[in-house]
Amino acid sequence: SSEERNLRFSGVGRLYTNKASITPEEEQQSSQEGYLQVIDRLEASHVVVVGIGGVGSWATEALARSGIGCITLIDLDDVCISNTNRQLHALSTTVGEMKIDVMKRRIIEINPNCNVTLIHDFVSKGNADEIWDTIEQSSSTAVTACLDAIDGSDAKSAWIASCARRGVSVVTCGGSAGRTDPTKFVCADLTRAIEDPLLSSCRKNLRKYYGFQEGITPGAKSRDENGKKRSKLPRKWKIQAVYSTESPQSPPRNNNDSSRGSCDGALGTACFVTGTSGFVAAGKIIEMIANNKLSVPKR
Repeated sequence: SSEERNLRFSGVGRLYTNKASITPEEEQQSSQEGYLQVIDRLEASHVVVVGIGGVGSWATEALARSGIGCITLIDLDDVCISNTNRQLHALSTTVGEMKIDVMKRRIIEINPNCNVTLIHDFVSKGNADEIWDTIEQSSSTAVTACLDAIDGSDAKSAWIASCARRGVSVVTCGGSAGRTDPTKFVCADLTRAIEDPLLSSCRKNLRKYYGFQEGITPGAKSRDENGKKRSKLPRKWKIQAVYSTESPQSPPRNNNDSSRGSCDGALGTACFVTGTSGFVAAGKIIEMIANNKLSVPKR
């Protein structure tokens, strides 16, 4: 019922209600109408989450608990026991299950009215458009925004470019491995991201293969790639990126550690880092939707 929905998500609605123009006499009635409008806007939204791992799982949880009415999850991985240190859905009872299947059950427990679509596939350089076709065929609700938690630069670049072609707001997440300080995460335009090899590689791919304008080389903002002084900074791409300003640790010399699971990387990762990244990304999407200020990517 609408009453039950409002009880679930009124806290989010009130959080984003703008009371600046409300007079004292109108405050009670207008604030109620305002927060209901925010809840309605979130419920009418469709957010696609690509990559339901260490970052994407926590981001999906935040979107569900914020009242997003339609969520599409894209991944083709199963839960490994070595995911336990960093992924929300990794439990002793879920090992071996598909990650997006586990997340769908959790979303429905949080909000039974959420429309959850599952696409069992990995995004790659060659199938981004096919996956968009599947999204459009699987849901009658147009995509409002996309949260990109892909961990490979080629697939990540292809997906970001596909969002730009369709004019879909996208928030992309950088790397979390080898970092220990969750307070170092920030959200800024992708062209301004620093200390993140994954996002740096994406920028290069987007410029080289997808026609994106030159971005900023970290540490050389006042000069171009030829060392000449810039007359002005290159324009932003209007793609929000979540990244840590903490320098990642270097990979260990011996990467053949037999104690490491096949689902684990050479660098260690912790849930308070992956979770922070996912929450920051989800928070940005909720902010844009609630304030009706979606950011359309520009190449």
